Amino acid sequence: MKRFALLIGGKDLPASSQAQGVEKDLVDFANHLVSDRGGAWESSEMEIILHPTRGTVLEWLQKVEKSAEYCTILYAGHGCHYKSPLNETALCLAEKEEILVRELNPRTPRHFVILDTCRKLTAVEGKFVKAAASELSLSERKRAPSYRDSCRKLFDQAMSESEEGRSVAYACDVNQTAGDNEQGGYFTQAMLNHATAFHGNNAFRIAATATHPVRDNFRLAFETVQNVNYPQKPVLEEGRRITPFPFAIK
Repeated sequence: MKRFALLIGGKDLPASSQAQGVEKDLVDFANHLVSDRGGAWESSEMEIILHPTRGTVLEWLQKVEKSAEYCTILYAGHGCHYKSPLNETALCLAEKEEILVRELNPRTPRHFVILDTCRKLTAVEGKFVKAAASELSLSERKRAPSYRDSCRKLFDQAMSESEEGRSVAYACDVNQTAGDNEQGGYFTQAMLNHATAFHGNNAFRIAATATHPVRDNFRLAFETVQNVNYPQKPVLEEGRRITPFPFAIK
């Protein structure tokens, strides 16, 4: 199955409201994907973009639509939720650049969108400060090729057995803020930590045998976020999906 991941980092704001862990979230999530537990993605199957224009994001979505069957999108950064009649969450990509969540759709048969952003019922205001993007690196773990191949094949198998459609995970509910610190967003890091825990010690494995669905991983991350940053309430929108997408492999 042809796959692609688009990892997007939103704009920086003044220090009083800065999202501290955006770049760390992007790098950590990319490392999750290329690891065995994340489905053994290749680094060529993803793109990390910081503070893009709306046009840049739309161009990438068009490229993905033409080349992939499954897409994972992570957005980490600031956002807001516009009141009625729009009643939609907007992502603050860069200075004076926003995109609505419904527009963040690669139109692939299957795609999973993670949005680690605030959804306050007020527009983000103020003078935006651009920070120089640091160089982002991917550290692929060295593993026996046979085990890594089995992780990739199991991920593809689980994905192909799921229904076509769109799943969206929000870090918080409408009119809430999404907590973060220098270690990253609480929700994104909780998702990654529970995936790592599911994978466990793989030192002696020769083949992947189990998947951890998005739905199960989300439930654990929900509990973690509630424990560390109540009342932040993550939300998973899957519609009437019966078979969830895979999130981790072991």
